[in-house]
Amino acid sequence: MPFDRWCSSMRVLVLDRDVDFRLMVSQILAIEWPDVEVEEYAVDEAALQSRSFKLAEFDIVIVGCPAEDGSFDGARPFVQRRDVPATVLVGADAVNDELAGSARHAAISFLPRTAVNRRCLVAAVNDSQTRRREWEQRRNRTGSFDPQLKVTRSGNYTRYAASVNDLGIRGYRTVNEIGEGGMSRVFLARREKDGLELVLKVLDHGLTKEDGVLQRFMHEYQIVSDIVSPHVVKIYDQGFTDEHVFIAMEYFPGGDLKRAMREAFAPKRAMTLLLEIALALDVIHGVGIVHRDLKPHNVMFRADRTLALVDFGVSKLAASDNMITLDGEVLGTPFYMSPEQAQGKAVDRRADLYSLGVLFFEMLTGRKPFVASSVTQLLHKHIHEPVPALPESITVLQRLVNKLMAKRPEDRFQNSGELIAYVSDRWGNGSAAVTGATSRSA
Repeated sequence: MPFDRWCSSMRVLVLDRDVDFRLMVSQILAIEWPDVEVEEYAVDEAALQSRSFKLAEFDIVIVGCPAEDGSFDGARPFVQRRDVPATVLVGADAVNDELAGSARHAAISFLPRTAVNRRCLVAAVNDSQTRRREWEQRRNRTGSFDPQLKVTRSGNYTRYAASVNDLGIRGYRTVNEIGEGGMSRVFLARREKDGLELVLKVLDHGLTKEDGVLQRFMHEYQIVSDIVSPHVVKIYDQGFTDEHVFIAMEYFPGGDLKRAMREAFAPKRAMTLLLEIALALDVIHGVGIVHRDLKPHNVMFRADRTLALVDFGVSKLAASDNMITLDGEVLGTPFYMSPEQAQGKAVDRRADLYSLGVLFFEMLTGRKPFVASSVTQLLHKHIHEPVPALPESITVLQRLVNKLMAKRPEDRFQNSGELIAYVSDRWGNGSAAVTGATSRSA
């Protein structure tokens, strides 16, 4: 059974020397499993044999051969660890029975490096997960199953204790670890000089020896550090120690829109959020930034319930031609992806407005406008299928949703200012648009 049919979420650790290989693998995973969380590092044999990686927190580990000659000899201590999850090994040889026999379990798939394409990698991931599940079932039946070897798939992963002070970052004191990004560990911390609570993203660049990883980590700082707006995450600081790179940014105690959107919002609330997100987009578009990954996880709330956009990891400057692509598809989140982005075409601020339309539909209805059993089918719907109808009680908003989600960029609002003016001209602050309309309250 494919992994995405029997597990609601997936966390993947990608380890390889080559930054381009890691990027390719990360993109394949993001396209095939839209909600995947990927953490990736450049490693050599010594790093692979260390205990730095908390493997029990991952569902899958994808390991490129640590040796220069493409062999897996250096991976032996790694696969013998008690906490190793299902594993895909990628190297010069497609099969290595001796290594598999020495592993803690039989949940290992092998791929030759030349065979790493979307179809083969997805098959290897599914195969290793199936092997892992079968192995766990056998251990359960024998009565000798060690619960420490089980892979947690609930999303409530064990947090390992660490102090930012212990990591040598002066001026900040850790409160607790609150998550992990694609290349970093994320901490809630206090700034010692004034007690301000903030978020520290910490990259252990002792595990990264390639400039490309560092540049990608610093991209978010570089792209938004000069923006001063209540609608965009505040970046306070960035720096280097002997062991780490860090970015200090605003903490949002109110959580994200995904957490708030457990069911449909009342239409008035949805309209208010639409306008606030449009204002946020207007700020970043005004300085030439296209977000390219607008989704509920990237809309965060402060304690006073004001919101800001976060996570500019795949953003780009509108004037730049540098895009992250893979086989004609663009890195992003397929549920919220514009038709032009789904086709690998150039995107501008109108792509963000399409994503906002998808968010608005979801806020109004409690469901996404397009769902499918595969990413390919989902992207096809974004490109070709008409916007679904809103519930009868709020059909007054259908025209607005349709214009936001128009298939052709030229048929949408051309900028956030047009959207804000459209709403203001017809409904003032938006509340008149939904007078008498009913919906479940969020």
